Amino acid sequence: GIAEKTHPDDVISRRYADPADHRVVLYVAYYGREASRAQVVAVCAACDILDTHAETLEIHGTSLTVNRVHARARDRAGVEEMIVYWFQSGGRAYQDPYRGKLEQLVRALRTRHSEGALIRITAPMAGGEQEAHASVVAFMKAVVPALGPYFHD
Repeated sequence: GIAEKTHPDDVISRRYADPADHRVVLYVAYYGREASRAQVVAVCAACDILDTHAETLEIHGTSLTVNRVHARARDRAGVEEMIVYWFQSGGRAYQDPYRGKLEQLVRALRTRHSEGALIRITAPMAGGEQEAHASVVAFMKAVVPALGPYFHD
């Protein structure tokens, strides 16, 4: 998996389900130094990418641009998943890993802090793409504000 390839300092990997049994997986990999390690295999270690694009979501009045991926898992009988991920460094979120790396370098020079995280939310697409997307967005609205205090300048 990702943790074995990028060696994060800490990982949260949790499965959640709402009362209607819409399931999501939250994966947060924290890197105390050199957060760019997260970019090596950010999407998944064992999947085929079917589609990928940037998407800007409104989360409680704040725009968050993320990477949205439609993938097929090789290790789970071809299950199709929606994966939404972004990189967090300091109080800023980055969809583009190169922009994130540049900002991380500037921040490290300015503050001597280079920590960061990969945040990824995955939902199965068994009920279709729209249902998976709705589950991911609803979950993001609950979790993104809770993550905020952990990522500050």
